[in-house]
Amino acid sequence: MKGSGNYTEFIPAEGRSILTCRPLLHYQSLLPDNFLRVHKGYIINLCHVESVFPEDKAIYMDNGHIIVVSRLKWPQVKDLLQQYVIKSVA
Repeated sequence: MKGSGNYTEFIPAEGRSILTCRPLLHYQSLLPDNFLRVHKGYIINLCHVESVFPEDKAIYMDNGHIIVVSRLKWPQVKDLLQQYVIKSVA
């Protein structure tokens, strides 16, 4: 999901994106644990992470989007990604 002011754009793995007139913060509390706020303008679904590039602080999604993680959120995001991968494999 990509936020811009009072709008949120849902970007599915397939198909067309959907624009809503609510801010990203509205949806953040409604989402399950596999969704993670990685930037003030982005929430990602951990199930759709394809790869992570720590040197660029970037996450490549399986739909081709590249999300740059904020500098301040990077340590938390990195730890949560590692925990999620371990849970998914177990």
